[in-house]
Amino acid sequence: MEIGWNFPLNNDGPEIGLNDAGIETFRGKRLEALAREINQNSCDARSKEAEGPVEVHFNLHTLPLDVFPQKAEYIEILKSCSEYWRDIEKSKKFFDDALDLMMKSSISVLKISDYNTTGLSGSKLERGSNWHSLTKAIGVSNKDSVAGGSYGIGKQAPFACSAIRTVFYGTKDEHGNKAFQGVGKLATHLKDGQATQGTGYFGITKGNKPLLEMNNSLDDFFQRDSIGTDIFVMGFNGGNDWESNIVKSILESFFYAIHEERLVVNVGRTVINSQTLPLLLKQYTKDDADCLSYRYYQAITRGKHCKVNIKNYDEVELYLLEGKGLPKKIAMVRGTGMKIFDKGHFRGLTKFSGVMIAKGPKINKLLRAIEPPSHDCWQPERNEENVSGSKKVLKDLYSWISKQVRDLSSLGNVEELDIEGVSQYLPDDTDVSVFDNSDKRKEDEATLPKEVTIETIKIRQKFDAKSVTSIGQINVESGEQINVKNPLPKKRDKRDNTSSESRKKPIRKGTTSIQGTTSSNNPKKTFGNEDAKPPLELKAFRSFCTDPKKGVYQISYTPSRDGIGYFVVNIAGEQGEEEVKLKRATKNQTSQNIKIKEKNHIGPVEFKANTRESITLTLDEAMRCALGVVMYEGQ
Repeated sequence: MEIGWNFPLNNDGPEIGLNDAGIETFRGKRLEALAREINQNSCDARSKEAEGPVEVHFNLHTLPLDVFPQKAEYIEILKSCSEYWRDIEKSKKFFDDALDLMMKSSISVLKISDYNTTGLSGSKLERGSNWHSLTKAIGVSNKDSVAGGSYGIGKQAPFACSAIRTVFYGTKDEHGNKAFQGVGKLATHLKDGQATQGTGYFGITKGNKPLLEMNNSLDDFFQRDSIGTDIFVMGFNGGNDWESNIVKSILESFFYAIHEERLVVNVGRTVINSQTLPLLLKQYTKDDADCLSYRYYQAITRGKHCKVNIKNYDEVELYLLEGKGLPKKIAMVRGTGMKIFDKGHFRGLTKFSGVMIAKGPKINKLLRAIEPPSHDCWQPERNEENVSGSKKVLKDLYSWISKQVRDLSSLGNVEELDIEGVSQYLPDDTDVSVFDNSDKRKEDEATLPKEVTIETIKIRQKFDAKSVTSIGQINVESGEQINVKNPLPKKRDKRDNTSSESRKKPIRKGTTSIQGTTSSNNPKKTFGNEDAKPPLELKAFRSFCTDPKKGVYQISYTPSRDGIGYFVVNIAGEQGEEEVKLKRATKNQTSQNIKIKEKNHIGPVEFKANTRESITLTLDEAMRCALGVVMYEGQ
């Protein structure tokens, strides 16, 4: 029985490069992803016999490189990879750096261990078992409806944290079976003159099987005596602040599971449990605008509690806390106890924080089906077998949440009115833009302030008579769209000084344009299409900034008829329009990216008559400004 490293031959199959799609998914925020995926998997594997919560320990060790299993053999594999990819600069550098690391006297290893779990069953390589799914399967998950993962991609997160793309696994399952195996996700290279696959294994080389008995050649560091699983991230590249980054990620994603005493996490010397949670939340997240866990914790410990059964499904619970300075957002949590995303864009003046928990197995099964691999939103289109049903469930869920928010407080109890008092004049909730908002009129009336003073600033703008056919404006009092035909400015009489003062006033940064050019028949603007169709008039148009720090804006529109067209986006200024460079454009209803051409042209976009749709735009340079949007019909 030969023990060592084996990269199977590809038998003239595909050549595998260094850019593994699964690993690249997590590269941008690898420590945050590591914390989320590892803790989620451990929570999913909780033992029914365990008396306490699941425990996960993250500890960094510096080990002599001599303990690396079959070190010399692995160095030769890295040399072969470096030679094979010598013409690809990025790949060559990676393998040369990995070789330099393996030539040192010691190596950093992040050891992640869980307890009160089942361990990984099926280590005898039973197809479909937990062990097989972790080490051999690609894009496969066999978890139940309440479990967190559903794509089998999260297991790639540890490799993104390894400078040599190498991870070892050790386990002892509930039946006392032990197993140990290494996985290297490198790239195609030559072995005895033949090309290999990109993934190789340490263990019993024949059949790429794990070691079922702890071999004497393995250092004691890799031995597992208690039930559970160990993950060893070799050549850990998390940096000096790895502890604080992982702690913060755990607090952001698992505050509810920890509060419920379903999870305890040790990160180095930091213990995160239900007792230390309040202090750690205050220390790490209270003053962080991007992490709202401290506010959510206040909601679940001090807020109003309510529950409901969604029609044809089962129970969800909601905690809501009203108070000054709260973010008007709700943490959406599935049965695993992990937060999926922050739901915002609620109408009204009431400040609050909240936590929604999907409790029942039926609702969890549905939400799991519409969750992407990143586990950060719900997208009904992912449930291809029942898209309309998924939309209906989300609509019912969001409507119920909105009603609970509206019932929090009457307007008479509002102590302070701020700029959010004009929320009814801003675009509709992005979450419900996919659905009809049947409660809009009732919701607006419930949150209408007694009096709002509107200051009107006259702005001189330049218009192109050849290209502009109509302007979409919003009546501030009613919120309705007004179409003004041929809005070309009249020539001002030299003796007329009535607007001189207003012209001297610059446009303030932070304002949002409430008007947008809605159509044009200028063929030069439609990417050179000389046979451009007539303009497509829009019944409604709105634009607003959702994240000035990242330069994120949203535009919503309602076409008058079916068609295909393009948008041209500019910054609206006092002296006319200025081109803006776009980084990304996404159609919110489908979550699909829209092609960007010529910096500020996006399209083609398909329009449906009388259907409100919206697009999220990300500027290349983060800023807060007024956007002018022009639509040209044609392909």
